[in-house]
Amino acid sequence: MIQKFIELRKKLKSKKPVFKTHDSHKKKRVGDGWRRPKGRQNKMRLHRKGYARDCSTGFGSPSMVKGLSPTGLTQNIIHSVNDFECLEPSKDGIIISGPMGMKKKTELLDFAVSKGFKILNLNVDKFKETYNKMLENKKEQKSKLNKKKSEKQKIAAKPKKETKSTESEKTEDQKGDNK
Repeated sequence: MIQKFIELRKKLKSKKPVFKTHDSHKKKRVGDGWRRPKGRQNKMRLHRKGYARDCSTGFGSPSMVKGLSPTGLTQNIIHSVNDFECLEPSKDGIIISGPMGMKKKTELLDFAVSKGFKILNLNVDKFKETYNKMLENKKEQKSKLNKKKSEKQKIAAKPKKETKSTESEKTEDQKGDNK
């Protein structure tokens, strides 16, 4: 039954116009997002012919599927493993929180996949590939740094040998300066 309403929503949204702020195409400082026209003589506010459509009732989704993902799952933002406690894989889709480290994200992804949840905001395979590549690059850079450090330490550890001729030249120079 929900699938029927999802298809209806898809059909309605295909006919819905893109609501933009009046004259947003003329001025760079005016954003594209919707703002209601409030001017006294604004033709868009007056619903004049030839002007953009006004955001109004009738363009919304059916209430049964409002807020659901295109697959019909509820959208839940996940921050930790504890957030999975009250969710069901058949009804709930998950969105992994953005400001989180890669390590914790992979941990949550593995847990979600093992429990059978659908992840709505990430492609699991691509994410794991990029994460593995990042780890490999990090290891390579670390090994390069360690090699450079060890070379520098070897160079610094070698004692500098002074020849006798340089010592004798120094003493002669000192003698010459005193005269």
